[in-house]
Amino acid sequence: MSMAILDNVIYRPILAALVGALVLWLGVWWYQQLGSDTTAPALVMTDEQLKLVAGEGGKMEDGILIRRRPPGKPAMVMAATLPFEAGQFARFSWDIRGLEPQQNLALIWVTNTDPNKPRTRKITPEERAVGFLQLEDDPTWRGQILKFGLLVTGNLPEPVLVKGLTLEGEPPTPLTALRSLAGDWTHQEPWTGRSINFHVGAATKDRLLTPVLLVGLWVGLGSLLLVFFDRLSSSRHLLGGLALLFLGGWLLLDLRWQWLLATRLEETYERYGHLTPDQRPSARPDAHVVTALDQLRKALPEEPSRIFLLSKNPSDYLTLRVRYHLLPLRVFASDHLPNPEQIQAGDHFLVLANPEVVRFDGTHKRLVDGEASLPVEPLSKVQGFGGLYRIPGGG
Repeated sequence: MSMAILDNVIYRPILAALVGALVLWLGVWWYQQLGSDTTAPALVMTDEQLKLVAGEGGKMEDGILIRRRPPGKPAMVMAATLPFEAGQFARFSWDIRGLEPQQNLALIWVTNTDPNKPRTRKITPEERAVGFLQLEDDPTWRGQILKFGLLVTGNLPEPVLVKGLTLEGEPPTPLTALRSLAGDWTHQEPWTGRSINFHVGAATKDRLLTPVLLVGLWVGLGSLLLVFFDRLSSSRHLLGGLALLFLGGWLLLDLRWQWLLATRLEETYERYGHLTPDQRPSARPDAHVVTALDQLRKALPEEPSRIFLLSKNPSDYLTLRVRYHLLPLRVFASDHLPNPEQIQAGDHFLVLANPEVVRFDGTHKRLVDGEASLPVEPLSKVQGFGGLYRIPGGG
């Protein structure tokens, strides 16, 4: 293959790809500048938005006073705020009076990806000296932040006054734009209840561009540049260069997908690999559902006629998981009682613990749904999960 053909088929697509990536980077920076002013956004939480949730003390006129920690645990001050995207803020600072060197601070937060697992970040002496904590490089400061606050550990010979907590963003720069693109590309989607091949197809609030859209824009810009180069030199190898760009983008997406599957496999092994088959069900995200159903199942006959599953939303995650774990039994989900002509003696009702759903009238032993009601026998109940009932007259 001659050097001229190499230039047309290989070198020019590479040049177009590099220039396209540069244009995309600068375009994202320009877009970020349009959506913000010259100052960084800030979320300032003062005494009105702060609450002492662990420890002795209370609200003062100018802040939250911490007198004592819980025995063996840190004192905790939480901020009352609406959920926000972690990417909006990159710096955490605090205004605390009476803090001694032997006392330690840590930021604590909860994300929507794992609301049952609080994240913490210890504040080092160097960070205390400068008065702020940088968050943009923390891999766990991602997604939607549901709650955040401050932990105070160490002996408290004198009370500590928390006057305020502040989260600050960064004004858009070429570097922050590059971080946004890198964050979009390296964002890891955990296992979900969807298909193994499912991935998010649209950008969320904390992600500017999904990988597919990012690669699509990059290939599109590279193709336009390649067409421009081709017009300048009257090359006859335009289709080959376009094919290389398209295949390059496809390969990048496939490599990322394989990396994502590898991280999911590692996550699964860390969670279940060291457990025996009997222990693994208790480590699953829906372990509480399995435990509750195991207890309720003891009150069921070997082959119950039917089970009516009553919940606030028959299509929500909990209801679907309950139906799955009750297989191969016949389960019908609904948000209201069936008509009397639709039931028969021996039918069972599993009422999930939702206040808006059917309630049990223990005095008259009936399930009540507004003006409708059915006579039932209570069989079993799991606090916080639900109760099992049976229509009298069946086995």
